[in-house]
Amino acid sequence: MELLKVPLFDDDVFKLLIRFAINVFFLAIIVKFAIYPSQRERVAAALDQRTETISAIARRFRVSRRWMYDFIKLREETGNIAPRPHDGGPVPKVTPRQREKTKERSGQKSDATPDELRRYCRTSASITTVFRVLQKEQITRKKRV
Repeated sequence: MELLKVPLFDDDVFKLLIRFAINVFFLAIIVKFAIYPSQRERVAAALDQRTETISAIARRFRVSRRWMYDFIKLREETGNIAPRPHDGGPVPKVTPRQREKTKERSGQKSDATPDELRRYCRTSASITTVFRVLQKEQITRKKRV
């Protein structure tokens, strides 16, 4: 396929796209690790100078006022400008003890359905969650008797 006698699907186009993707990847890394921390330092310095309002500083650094207030609160609580670590996510629906009971029961009764295992373990988790536990533990179920 050509457009004005120039091939559209050429190896050079694919090479160009790959180079573009690599450049975007490295640019994202530079922004995340080089520019972002220094912006936090500059915001902290601007807050320390107390020559501008919080709204003006937020506009200058292109962040929301809510972010500014959260940043100030973080700095007061921890004395640090680094972002808080990740909370860790939701609490698992199936406890380690229930996982062990599931393994135990599936070993005893290999044709047990996920619903039967859920009732046996007395968990409020859904059938899909029990199925995921079985998959994670690499427990296969005998489907025919």
